[in-house]
Amino acid sequence: MKLLQLIFLVIFTFITNAHAKFSPDERVFELAGDETHGTNNLTRTHDKADQLLRDFEQELAPMVEQKGGKLYVILEWESDRINAEAKRNAAQEWEIIVYGGAARYQAFTQRELALIMCHELGHHLGGSPFASRNGWSSTEGQSDYWSTLKCFRNIYKKFTSLTVSDEAQTFCQNAQELSTDFCLQAAEGSLRVSRFYAHNQRFAGYPELSQQELTMVTRIHYGYPNPQCRLDTLKAGILEIERPQCWYLKENH
Repeated sequence: MKLLQLIFLVIFTFITNAHAKFSPDERVFELAGDETHGTNNLTRTHDKADQLLRDFEQELAPMVEQKGGKLYVILEWESDRINAEAKRNAAQEWEIIVYGGAARYQAFTQRELALIMCHELGHHLGGSPFASRNGWSSTEGQSDYWSTLKCFRNIYKKFTSLTVSDEAQTFCQNAQELSTDFCLQAAEGSLRVSRFYAHNQRFAGYPELSQQELTMVTRIHYGYPNPQCRLDTLKAGILEIERPQCWYLKENH
């Protein structure tokens, strides 16, 4: 009996400590091109990055508490990994870990770092479809969708002074019913993060706010969608419309 209890504990610990990250790769590099560098990066010092994490934790913790968890946002400043992860354990501690490479990455402002944390929180709170049967983590596409549909709306006002591209302005002008400040910051953040995915995964070309992925899946894609599909998903969250069929099918859900 004790042996069975021990086996159950090991399995339970393994399952509850599962994790998901916003990018599938771990390359360390700098993006090229003036459109990605900007002059408004506020995350490249430890204190400013840590303050953003504390603000995020304070603002979003109530959403986690409503689901019975306790949110911890952790900065691994010394790490060069350009990534972030979501983890849970048996004590209902819901973690978001931000690695120093992402916090120092020159193409990311506070806005992009917040959107990445929203993606990780989406693994915790995004809901179905889930990455595995009986698992807690939402799929990558669902986490992207929830990040702009729900999470970023709670924190975008901290970034209204950050500049945005002409592409983001055009996108928001074509969606006149949206709150201008939210749309501009969400669209710009989505564009920059999606272009990071494209470069990191060595896709040819960059995703565009004005474009749309035409590939349609025949069943839900549970892994990382391609960069244009991920941008389309973020756009759908901004516009509060259905998830794109480049990764999602409602009839399979």
